Amino acid sequence: MNARPTFLWGAAGAALAVLAIGAAWPQQGFGCGTPFLQSESPDGRHSVTVCRQPRLFAMPGQGGDAPALVVLRDAGGTIEGAVQLSMLGEIGHPLEWTPDRARLPLAAEFDLNEAGTSLPRWLANAAWRWRSWLGLLPGSSEFR
Repeated sequence: MNARPTFLWGAAGAALAVLAIGAAWPQQGFGCGTPFLQSESPDGRHSVTVCRQPRLFAMPGQGGDAPALVVLRDAGGTIEGAVQLSMLGEIGHPLEWTPDRARLPLAAEFDLNEAGTSLPRWLANAAWRWRSWLGLLPGSSEFR
C-alpha cells in the first residue's frame, strides 16, 4: 500500500478545512457594533469604517488609547483594504476622498484604483481576515 496518495489527500483536506474556517469565521475583527467613523465615497463605490477594537483591560479615561481598525469596502461589502491603528486617538483629521484615494491623514491611505480584486468575494474577505488574525495588516506608522 502506498502512503503517498493518502498523505496528499490528508494535506489537501487540511488545507481546505483551514480555508473554510477562515472564510466562515465571523468577521475576524472586521465587524463592530458602533463604528467610530463611517464614510461613503462621493461616487458610492467604496466606504471606510473605523472600529475600536476591544481590549481586555483599560483604566477609566483610556478609551482613545484602544487600538482600532480602518477598513475599506466596496459597495457590495467586500473588504478591499485594512490598516491597523495602534490607538484610536491617532485620528486627528477628517477622512478625505479624492477620485483615486481615501485618506485619513497620518493614519491610513487607500488607493481606490488598486482596491478591486480578481478573487471571489469570499476568498478576498477570508484573505483579509487571515492577514488580520496573523498580524500582517499594515500599521498606521507607515503613513506618517
